[in-house]
Amino acid sequence: MLKTADFGYDGKGQVKLTSVDQLEAAWTGLRGAEGIYEAWVSFAQEISVVGARTLWGEFAAFPVFANTHVDHILDVTFAPAALDPRLSQEAVELARASSRNLTWSGCSPWKCSRRPTAGCWSMNWGRARIIPGT
Repeated sequence: MLKTADFGYDGKGQVKLTSVDQLEAAWTGLRGAEGIYEAWVSFAQEISVVGARTLWGEFAAFPVFANTHVDHILDVTFAPAALDPRLSQEAVELARASSRNLTWSGCSPWKCSRRPTAGCWSMNWGRARIIPGT
């Protein structure tokens, strides 16, 4: 998957590549925007954690959201997620732990997904909304 680094989500600014022969045309299609290439991952479930980190490293999160997709594009988000509370807490704790390694304060999303054969979450961190002066 080739997508723009900014605003490339839910089918916008994205091109699914199935052959290396498609790369040049896809890259040209970005029209000079910064791009990133991601591996294609099939997942059984996706959730989002939106958390906030203070200047002092304190962390808090909103209730976990559950995401549903149609043709690999986000269709509906449910909040709060109808999810086993232990799985929700596990996702929040992953977000909290990853926030300790970052040097920002403000709000940020984490996208968590579970592969059909895996019993644990994998996590992608979104771009933080930085509070000025931090």
